[in-house]
Formats: sequence, structure tokens, C-alpha cells
Amino acid sequence: MTEGSSGIERVMVAALLDKHEAGDTFTTLPLHLTYVSWFNLPTEQRNTFHEYVQEVTELNRAPVVTGGSLQYFTKEGSRERVPVRRLDVPTVGLHALNDFSPHAELMRFAQDIDPDFDDTYFGLNWRPHISSTADREFAQGEVAQLESLSVIRKDLKIGRKVVDRVYRWGI
Repeated sequence: MTEGSSGIERVMVAALLDKHEAGDTFTTLPLHLTYVSWFNLPTEQRNTFHEYVQEVTELNRAPVVTGGSLQYFTKEGSRERVPVRRLDVPTVGLHALNDFSPHAELMRFAQDIDPDFDDTYFGLNWRPHISSTADREFAQGEVAQLESLSVIRKDLKIGRKVVDRVYRWGI
């Protein structure tokens, strides 16, 4: 069981920079690009959601990102400021992160399924970035190919974030 006992899971969609697989657990997520932040997914919509994520990844290329400007974002629910590396530098090549479509499609699903979804920083306000962790920072000018998109869920029983499924980008 995850969030609550009402048949609701708390999930997000992100591209993790490091190798990972379904079943991996984290207290704090490693370097990643959030496509859609935490939202409530009713368990009866779980299969539909996973089919949707599969379709989105099949129809889109594996993005390549380049570390840009350093900024500080306020951590959700606190006053703590977290250093982030914006992805505001154009990456040369056909697979550059310049396509808003995967983010928009996944955000639309979250909005439709969860009336409480907080889209404050998404949609036209989405500022793609990679948050630094205590162990690592995505450096200015660093380039990385985002090989997959992952659905991550909160598991309250173990108090960790669990990689639920991993989807390889398509074309």
C-alpha cells in the first residue's frame, strides 16, 4: 500500500540521470528532471496511466540535456533553498530537450486525474532543471542523455520513494 488506504497512490514522473531499474528505492531522489510532480493516482486508473506513459515515451526521442545557469528554488513545503541547474542552454542535435510535448501530455493526465494536482510550476511555468543533491551537482556545460522516463511512487510503509516502472524513449 502506498499513500493512504483509499486506493490512491502518490506518484511522479521523472527522468533520472543515473542508471536505475524498477524496484530501486531512494530516501532522496538522485539527479533527475521532473516531468510531472507528485500527484494522486487512483489505483483503478493505474493501468491506464502506465499505458499512457508507455505511449508518450514510444512517440518521443531520448532527450539530451546541457547544464545551464545555476539558480536556487525554494523547496516545497519549506523555506530551504535548493541549488538547481537550469536546462536553459540549447543542446545541439536532433535529440535535444526542446520538445514540450512529453511534459504537456503527462501534466494533462495528472490534471485530469487529480483535482488537487499543484500545477504552479508546470505547463507554461515549467522551468526544466536538475536539482543538486548532497552527493552531486549537474555542472554547467555538462551534457547527459536521458535514456528513460520513470514512474516513481511514495511508499509510506518503508518511508522511501520507489521506482515503479521504467520506460525507454522511442524514436
